[in-house]
Amino acid sequence: MEMTYERAAEILDPDHREAYDSIEPVITACKMGMEALKKQIPAKVNLWENSQFGNCPYCNEVVYRPALLKQVHCFKCGQALNWED
Repeated sequence: MEMTYERAAEILDPDHREAYDSIEPVITACKMGMEALKKQIPAKVNLWENSQFGNCPYCNEVVYRPALLKQVHCFKCGQALNWED
């Protein structure tokens, strides 16, 4: 059975107590938590030459940087974006 984000959060809660048949649910929850945290670390956008567009470094979705407002997260995968050259 695939673990939901809600179940992973429950397992990772320090106040949650449960006896598991194996360590696998805890490992899966830790991996899900790690992936979620990694997406909060801004990753460098793959900028297009002479353009205000680029690609998300995580999912390759097209992202954009208008003059006054830059996209902070990828709309597709949620990865935090770093627009620094």
